[in-house]
Amino acid sequence: SLRMADGVGRMLASLTLPVPEEDVGKGAKWTVTREVSEAGIRADEVTTVELTSVDDGTVRAELETKKNGGPQDVTPPGEEGRTSFSLGDYSSNGHGTAVLKLSQLVPVSYESEASSIMTVLTRGRDGQPQLVNVMQKTKHELEGK
Repeated sequence: SLRMADGVGRMLASLTLPVPEEDVGKGAKWTVTREVSEAGIRADEVTTVELTSVDDGTVRAELETKKNGGPQDVTPPGEEGRTSFSLGDYSSNGHGTAVLKLSQLVPVSYESEASSIMTVLTRGRDGQPQLVNVMQKTKHELEGK
């Protein structure tokens, strides 16, 4: 389905590990800021990366990610003209570990966990506006061969 493909695409995109232009080694730490869109929700994402080991062409990194999105009208992908909602606020915090072989395109292993909360403006049966808080926890694991 389109939603599943979008989810897999987002997960694969999150596996990229942007690195600074200058040489880095064990203990190096840097921050990457970018705009993202997930399920139609636009947010600013700040990821802090720390290299915890570099050994014989294998790199291990710890990642901390924060996302924040302000009020916006949202139409999920594939739902144009059918489904939309008003988002009051969105925030997400996550952490993960990536192990990469410098000779491979994708990580040898990757795992992450994130918690997010958003406030959605909906209409009740009586037509009156209602605020609904939505909390979500996600976990991704990838093991390469």
